[in-house]
Amino acid sequence: MAHLIGCDDCQTSLYQFLDVRDFLGYESHPCFHVAYYSADTPERWLKIDGFGLYLINTENGDGIVIGFCPWCGVVLPTAIRPPLGLN
Repeated sequence: MAHLIGCDDCQTSLYQFLDVRDFLGYESHPCFHVAYYSADTPERWLKIDGFGLYLINTENGDGIVIGFCPWCGVVLPTAIRPPLGLN
């Protein structure tokens, strides 16, 4: 409890979760952080491409594939999978 009270990151994550829990399908993502930051929210800066890879948005609209969540370090998929619906 002391950690939760003193940790700004944990508090921010909790507030983010409470803000989007009704419309964000976070269960289909490796962790809540990548679900939240790839959702259609004002703070969005991750995107998911058609192959299921997580990318950091760049100025030109492309993205850089990342292999770990920048917040909690969970491993993210980096192998290209067929686009959804083409299995």
